[in-house]
Amino acid sequence: MLKKIKHTIQRLSLLKKGDKVLVAVSGGPDSVCLLLALYSLGKELGVKVLCAHLNHQLRGAESNKDEAYVIKLSDKLNIPILVESRDVEVFAKKNKFSIEQAARELRYDFLLGAAKEVGANKIATGHTRDDQAETVLMRLLRGAGLKGLRAIPPVRKLSSNVHIIRPLIDVSKKEITSFLRRRNIKSRLDSTNKKDIFLRNKIRHNLIPYLEKHYSLKIKDILARTANNLDGDYSYLMKQQRRIFKKISSVKNNKNITLPIKDLRTLDIALKRGVIRLAIEAVKGDLKNIDYRHWNEIEDLILKRKAKSEVHLPGGINVVKKERSIVFKRRGKNGARHLKLKWCQAPFFLRASVSSKPPKRFSASRKIEYFDFDKINFPLKVRYRKPHDKIRPLGMKKYKRIKDIFIDDKIKVNKRASTPIVVDAKGKIAWICGVRICNDFKVTSRTKKCLRLYYV
Repeated sequence: MLKKIKHTIQRLSLLKKGDKVLVAVSGGPDSVCLLLALYSLGKELGVKVLCAHLNHQLRGAESNKDEAYVIKLSDKLNIPILVESRDVEVFAKKNKFSIEQAARELRYDFLLGAAKEVGANKIATGHTRDDQAETVLMRLLRGAGLKGLRAIPPVRKLSSNVHIIRPLIDVSKKEITSFLRRRNIKSRLDSTNKKDIFLRNKIRHNLIPYLEKHYSLKIKDILARTANNLDGDYSYLMKQQRRIFKKISSVKNNKNITLPIKDLRTLDIALKRGVIRLAIEAVKGDLKNIDYRHWNEIEDLILKRKAKSEVHLPGGINVVKKERSIVFKRRGKNGARHLKLKWCQAPFFLRASVSSKPPKRFSASRKIEYFDFDKINFPLKVRYRKPHDKIRPLGMKKYKRIKDIFIDDKIKVNKRASTPIVVDAKGKIAWICGVRICNDFKVTSRTKKCLRLYYV
């Protein structure tokens, strides 16, 4: 199985020599297998392996035993470990989330923070081929589109310099069980996995066995292959959507996005929805709670001949119909102060806001970054890369040439010249947009005001 995992890592370029990878370990068989596999392959791949465990406090003494197990395992392997405990139930009630959603939010918030703390540029999670198949069915039952049916991508950018990787995405749970049994390793078992209290468990225990029995024994392989195919299609479609969005959209007051109705009406529906999605993201910062009903309402707005109609979206966003365009903007005060930025010729939008304290959860989007407001010399300027540009990347002590960062991060040559660079009044680079931020401006526990930058 190690050969299979190594092949997946090399085929998908999940790790490269010099990477520092933080392995998310719950104590269950999948994550334990992942830790052992990367520990075994670490020297050969030339990567440093660390461990992280979040105690969700959902199962009382059981959760504490999981934590103790992971600490003991990492100690036995002599692998550094970061452990944290958070109350998922309290967080779920406060934010009106389901337990699953709350656990996911807190888990990735913890992992991103842990990765930044230890300077890890990769976070490895134990998602398997079985998880992929279950996720495809779960998304299908919930009415997901192409983006959702991609299910679990093998690699995803979590922040400007941290990626999530899934080295076990081609491995089945049966292979994992066999791997651990041969090594006489007993992992922890989550008792809630046996209960049909979550949709995923119902799919795992009932729907997939039914499909295997009555339709195909290889249903998991089929579903995983479908997700892989859709991932490639979606990536191409996203490129086209971004190209059109940059071509037809305009920004006003450094925050409102305007799209011409004439252009929207000529677009194929797949491209039109993508452009609208990008406009909402640019103003709102994410697509949370935006569903199919909202797409239909905006579509009706575009088709209507009557001017000055509008649609109210979750998150305080209004979509307003003008004579020849629709405008995406925030309604009323949202508690954030927007800043004016000096522009060079860059054909993109950069949105800035300031809050009195850092967010409870940092965004996973590579388009959004956070900075300590008081460490920046304003005004900020946006430009392209210049020869000999240098930055001190987050977590590093020394400055590094942007050219070398582009090479290390495998930024395509044709993208380097058009990558936005944000600099302060003294010319110090704060952010290579979508790539790295400067360590000098990082948010810490002492940050009093937080600057949030978002670019499209």
